Amino acid sequence: SDDPLEVRELDLAFRAQWQRVRDRLDRERDFAAHAAHELRTPLTRLLLLAERAREEDPEANAALAQQIEEISRMSRLVDALLVLARSAEPPAADTEAVNLADLPRESGTLLSPEPLLRPQVVAVDEALVRGDKDLLRTAVINLLDNALKFGRSGAPPRAEIVVREDRVLLRVTTPGLRISASEGTRLFERF
Repeated sequence: SDDPLEVRELDLAFRAQWQRVRDRLDRERDFAAHAAHELRTPLTRLLLLAERAREEDPEANAALAQQIEEISRMSRLVDALLVLARSAEPPAADTEAVNLADLPRESGTLLSPEPLLRPQVVAVDEALVRGDKDLLRTAVINLLDNALKFGRSGAPPRAEIVVREDRVLLRVTTPGLRISASEGTRLFERF
């Protein structure tokens, strides 16, 4: 090459630094995927054991219900870690047609045993999108779970699905805390 020695050295240094950053990101993504994968099985076993351990004692049942709720929350967190790990990968070519309108309805029972706290779903019967059904389900559950956690106590979130021309819009709203403009920029950061 006709480039001066300093430029070649700088180019090599930048390439080496870029490779180190990529390697670190790959290791972090692999760690998240492996950790989440390894945690799924024990969490599932704990959940099954807690569900089988129901007793006649109301206090024991209340404690078990709290344990089941916490294990379910941890399972959703593990699923979110898997989504995080997979989101850095290129999209799979084998996407499927998914009825997005079904996902908030199905998710309601997972999020709250209380029928009055389950999300109110306002949707057409069919809102087809192409994608990975598991990833879409996890995203919907995360949105609804956050709406339940950060909304006003006792007020269920609302999931509205609207089909506009070639787009499907999912809007999750909840009566509750207002987010300031300065906090709004953090909404799309990881964690």
